[in-house]
Amino acid sequence: MLRLLSLSDAPTAVFCATNNMTIGALAALKASSLGVPRDVAVGGFDDYPWADLFEPWLTTVAQPLSPIGARAVQLLLRRISDPAAPVETLRIAALIQHRNSRRCLPEGEPVLSRTQPVHLPGHES
Repeated sequence: MLRLLSLSDAPTAVFCATNNMTIGALAALKASSLGVPRDVAVGGFDDYPWADLFEPWLTTVAQPLSPIGARAVQLLLRRISDPAAPVETLRIAALIQHRNSRRCLPEGEPVLSRTQPVHLPGHES
């Protein structure tokens, strides 16, 4: 992250794939005296209970773990009962938890708290 921030065309936003990457990005931004979201917007994957403990609150993409687990069990049980059953590819909607670690908001959209999920358009449950 520090190497990215040292580029002449440094990023204005980062999206972190793991909790450790998020913490590392925030530490690098702090060490570089850059503000979130003033200088760099930050987003992360997986919504974690501590996402709103940071200042600013972290914008995240939340996976619906219970529906994912339930469908996985259903598919596994079907595969056990019928090993020749066709393979299925499923898409389960993710939720964007808009918080104030991003710079821009869609027009008229308020910053949401951790408990107010937003459905990602185009991804059906």
